[in-house]
Amino acid sequence: MKDYFAIAASLLEYKKELSALLLSLDSEEVRKGKLVLDDQVLSDDFRTAVLSRSKGLLEDYQIRFHNGRIYVRAEVMARQLGPLTLEYDINVQEFRFDPSGHKIFADFRETAVSNGNMAQKMAVKAALLNGPLLKTAAQFLKKPFLHVDGNHLLADLDKLPLPAALPETLEIRYLSCIDGKLTLSIQL
Repeated sequence: MKDYFAIAASLLEYKKELSALLLSLDSEEVRKGKLVLDDQVLSDDFRTAVLSRSKGLLEDYQIRFHNGRIYVRAEVMARQLGPLTLEYDINVQEFRFDPSGHKIFADFRETAVSNGNMAQKMAVKAALLNGPLLKTAAQFLKKPFLHVDGNHLLADLDKLPLPAALPETLEIRYLSCIDGKLTLSIQL
């Protein structure tokens, strides 16, 4: 029971964002066990919380769901590389969120553009010789939940520092990304 109170307390920290999210949900879809997330809500209503958590690294971002893919555009201020515009075209291969584990496997394409001076532009080109900047960032940040191999991504959500354990019976399945909507099925 303590875990549920810890989850509730954590959620209350984001009550403004969660309120916007709840207002965007369709009650009929939820009754059917579907959670339909709007890319505009995630890009606009969550912006303040996401940017404040990024510690100055992320200056802006945009998320879109279209034709079965997730598109992310981010304005980043990297320490040695300077200002960057990063774009990701993500194709979810497997979304495992059940008692056996909580993992996301995806393929991605990265486009990186330096918005800095000539030395920073040359540094970005040199960094790209080692593969996608996402791979370099994952290695540099040493986050155990994120693994990048070439253009393949594994996000192991079980290794995230969550304030409380997820309910064991919670199962979420990825259904689609179409017309600005990410659709998941949920079972408890």
